[in-house]
Amino acid sequence: MKKIAVLAVVVLACVLGWVGATSVVGGKVEKYYFGLLEQYGQWGPLTLTNQRYDRGFLRSHAETVLEVTIPGSGSDQDQEPTEETLQLVFEHTMHHGPFPFGPDLEGQSSLSPALALVETRLIGISPDDEELEELLAEIPELKDSIALLKVGFSGRTNGRLQVPPFEKEREDTRISCGGLTVTTDYNPGDKTLLGMIDLPKMQIRVADRSMAWNGVRGEYDMVEALPLLYVGASKVVFGAMDMTVPGESAGETQVIQVQEFEVTGDSGIEGKLVHFNQSMTFNGLTFDDQTYGPLLIDMEAKNLDAMALSEMQQQMQVIYQGANNFDPDELAAKVIPLYSDLLMKLLAGSPELNVSRLHVATPMGLADGTFRMKFSGQGGVPVDNPFALLQQLQYLESAIDVAVDESLIRGIVGESLRNDLQADRKGETSTEISDEEIELLVDQQLGSQLDMLLSQNFIIRDGEKIKSSATFNRGELVVNGQLLPFSL
Repeated sequence: MKKIAVLAVVVLACVLGWVGATSVVGGKVEKYYFGLLEQYGQWGPLTLTNQRYDRGFLRSHAETVLEVTIPGSGSDQDQEPTEETLQLVFEHTMHHGPFPFGPDLEGQSSLSPALALVETRLIGISPDDEELEELLAEIPELKDSIALLKVGFSGRTNGRLQVPPFEKEREDTRISCGGLTVTTDYNPGDKTLLGMIDLPKMQIRVADRSMAWNGVRGEYDMVEALPLLYVGASKVVFGAMDMTVPGESAGETQVIQVQEFEVTGDSGIEGKLVHFNQSMTFNGLTFDDQTYGPLLIDMEAKNLDAMALSEMQQQMQVIYQGANNFDPDELAAKVIPLYSDLLMKLLAGSPELNVSRLHVATPMGLADGTFRMKFSGQGGVPVDNPFALLQQLQYLESAIDVAVDESLIRGIVGESLRNDLQADRKGETSTEISDEEIELLVDQQLGSQLDMLLSQNFIIRDGEKIKSSATFNRGELVVNGQLLPFSL
């Protein structure tokens, strides 16, 4: 009997502890929610406000209004531009910790420890947008989109946005989408930010046109080295795309194939300087039975002033938060001076840029090149003074090497000459020039231009390649081993 009594006391104590903890955590969740609104409630023309908050024992419900101010246009030239306001209403269901019972990031029920589990859905639009309402009515799956957020006691947040896949067919139009998944993981303790975006295959068919796209997938693993300055690894892959469009003749179909495009980046910070590497690979584009590509680029930047980059990011944030609208002209007037100031600070830190590989393939031939540039830091460079900035070239070291198939040069330059001659022929009424004569003139002009550049040593012929190498080192310009006169 005593054992039962002791057990009952223990169970009661646990229940009371859980009840008390849940009640306390419910208050913390409310404080966390309104704290976010206070911190991020105003971002230029975007405003976040609370419309309703009902605090319960196991869960709370809230509604947040996102108000977007959209610049309009006056009906008269002398009339001030009007503004339109769009409101999106989001509903939040916040399951209280310490053991919130609700869907985890995979959509399954979970009792893992956390401050809260938050479900967010779009529930309203004001003023009513007929086109959007019609879209949601025709594709009801979009209404099932949900954002899940797990908030830990340490402040760590894990988020997942899920848009379900859908198919829609009407008359001669068919759309198929594999959905959308976006995940984030932010840890304020070690300032790490991880995430992923996955947009699977999408297909669209409209009458005699179609598109099949393998979607896009991206991932990143970053750390905040300085305020708003994130370094780390990232990768984005844009999937291949096949398109069919009507050809020039009736009943003819043209197929365009865009191959996969991949961009990878890796950055870090050493002391006060940032470095990054980036690689781009575009596997090619095919149309009219001709393939252009691949395009390969590998580049590296070093010795970038970390504090200057961080300060600019913070200044940009202030500008966008305080902007009344996102008018490009107004923003440019505020942002361009920031870039000028950033350039001045970066040049003072001996920055380096190195394009170690540039490769382009075309049906007419190949092109390869490298480029290197280093600026031996000089403080106080007046970037707004072109003449003073020109004097800073004496601190510049750079080199470029290119090798291009002669057939590619002849193809590109020859096409430009051919177009000019054909335009002249259309403008002339007294002189008739045949296509054969145009081709002869193109060959003669192209040959004379290449011969002139060869004789002046600006280019070198190496078999079927046209090559050139140039260096600029502290005011001296050397092209293919020959010093050229150059004065600052």
